[in-house]
Amino acid sequence: MGWLSTAISIAYTIINIGEVRPELSGNGQLLKSDDDDILKYAKKKKDGPVELSTMIVAGILALTLYLFGVYINSVIGLPAPIVMLLAAVISKALGIIPKSIEEGGHAIFRFTVTGITVPLLLGVGVAMTPWKNLVAVITNPACLVTIFCTVLTVVVVEFFVGKMLNMNPVESAMVTSCNSGQGGTGDVAILTAGNRLELMPFAQVATRLGGAATVTWAIFLMRMLH
Repeated sequence: MGWLSTAISIAYTIINIGEVRPELSGNGQLLKSDDDDILKYAKKKKDGPVELSTMIVAGILALTLYLFGVYINSVIGLPAPIVMLLAAVISKALGIIPKSIEEGGHAIFRFTVTGITVPLLLGVGVAMTPWKNLVAVITNPACLVTIFCTVLTVVVVEFFVGKMLNMNPVESAMVTSCNSGQGGTGDVAILTAGNRLELMPFAQVATRLGGAATVTWAIFLMRMLH
């Protein structure tokens, strides 16, 4: 919980940096190139209507990918959300999914952000917060310093690395800060604090794939250095 609280605080600080230095912010856009057709469509049709049938098809596709992930999980043990994300990323890269279904998926995403975010944050905050652990961390200065320095280092490094990779530093740093969250609900909390909920797809990739890769690499190093 201390990691999440630190990431939320840093995300709020990052958005203020973007307001002071507008050239460092993409206003919710991660890449500077702006060559993604779906992102362009989202900007033009941000509040436009989307056919219900398209949203239903997109929802069925998402459920199908998740069930595929569940099957793979039963075979090789790879978590279903990670399999789902990999399948979605590969399908997008290969151009398999039609644009209309991508538009329906974007509409479902906007509905989720608008109608479910606040109740979700409230429910998670009240029901799932480990209050004893939180109090223990807050009352231990060594833990606070360690957590703060770790999260800050990750965010600062990505701030400059993202700029080198033709990304907007504010958005790239905020997506990376989601690695310090508690899964999907942590992503929601962090991006809400930074007013960048449109970065949720990238945050999910960073959390599921980047987080898993980070833990795997850390375990590998611990075994080598032990």
